[in-house]
Amino acid sequence: MTIAGYQVTLVKEQDEGPHGWVRPAYDVHLGPQASAILVPAAFFDPGSVYELEVLAIEASGNQTIAGASFLAIE
Repeated sequence: MTIAGYQVTLVKEQDEGPHGWVRPAYDVHLGPQASAILVPAAFFDPGSVYELEVLAIEASGNQTIAGASFLAIE
């Protein structure tokens, strides 16, 4: 398998938008050599829960996803 790139998405779980559908999201596409990213601290609200998804994109277009949730701390 040859990885062509990655997509990393962070989404705040709690809805805070005026209509309940706006959620802060951070989405980045990375090359195949990537092994880490830095997310700006200003994106996170301490005490909030975030969903993390990492999508590995294979050269043929096949995709594999892994996900987790975590609590942002100060």
